[in-house]
Amino acid sequence: ATGAPAWKSERYQPAYGTPAPFSAAGKEFLATIKNDGLVILGAADGKTHASEEWKTRFSTNANTPIIRGDQIFISTGYGRGCALYQFSGDSLEPIYTSKNMSNHMSNCVLVGDHLYGFDGNTHTGHTRVLKCLEFSSGEERWSQAGLGIGAICAAGDRLIILSEKGELVIARASPEKFSPIQRAQASSGRHWNVPVLSNGFIYLRNAAGRLTAIDANPE
Repeated sequence: ATGAPAWKSERYQPAYGTPAPFSAAGKEFLATIKNDGLVILGAADGKTHASEEWKTRFSTNANTPIIRGDQIFISTGYGRGCALYQFSGDSLEPIYTSKNMSNHMSNCVLVGDHLYGFDGNTHTGHTRVLKCLEFSSGEERWSQAGLGIGAICAAGDRLIILSEKGELVIARASPEKFSPIQRAQASSGRHWNVPVLSNGFIYLRNAAGRLTAIDANPE
């Protein structure tokens, strides 16, 4: 109502990701990735409850934590990889760290017990691939090349995938294999923005700012 600050956190290095709200141990928290690493703040007062160092080359963390219950998944680019942590209310305990997923631009999406996202790692000799990982273990279930470093969102049990060059793919969210249902070249130019599904339309925006709307309503 007034614009007056309700609270301020400790000072951390800046970063690009969005804080993610969640509940644990009967309290409300915010998980955010600073360029220092993963930080857990109290939602009511901004107090730091836990932190874990997570640094990348070029000092750039640009992603948002994915939270299920009291478990927090993070993945960042430049080959840093991913990790899953357990939050107790006042500490973070690592469950695993892995090079299996390194989100450079777009976050993964979590559907059931599996993560789907674009990996920019080079340690396997393959670059810019779409992957499926098991959330609880970090194990890779499948990978699919040819889409560049695109962006992805989920709608129910469907994945809406936008390739780096503007190909739109609708696929089943299946850990068994990459399972496209429909795909078409929908836009031109470079695409790093997440596709948006709203009122039966899929909206795509390229790096030049050109917006494309796709009618996804069944006939």
